[in-house]
Amino acid sequence: METQDRETLRQDMDRTKQLEYLSSVETERNRVSAQIEQLRRQIGSLTQKKIDLDKEWREGILSVHATPCKPVLKPSSGKKIDPRKKNINSALKNASSEKLAKIADLLQKAGFEI
Repeated sequence: METQDRETLRQDMDRTKQLEYLSSVETERNRVSAQIEQLRRQIGSLTQKKIDLDKEWREGILSVHATPCKPVLKPSSGKKIDPRKKNINSALKNASSEKLAKIADLLQKAGFEI
């Protein structure tokens, strides 16, 4: 009878240990569930904040693009000079007499009167 009592006592102790373990597992499970719920709320809050910041950024970027630019300043002389002629004029002014003679010869061969 003593062995049967010991066996019953051992089973009761094992059951108590198992219940304590399961209780700690349940406590941990509840703690993790609470953390998950808190993270979900944070995600929702951060998502809303991102949406608000995106909206503010879009409005800002549109207003920057919509601002009028300063007008482009025209040359002070008022007379527009063709840049090709300007380069030719400055090249002719700075050219040596030999180069000018060669240019005149080429123009005559091309059929231009000088």
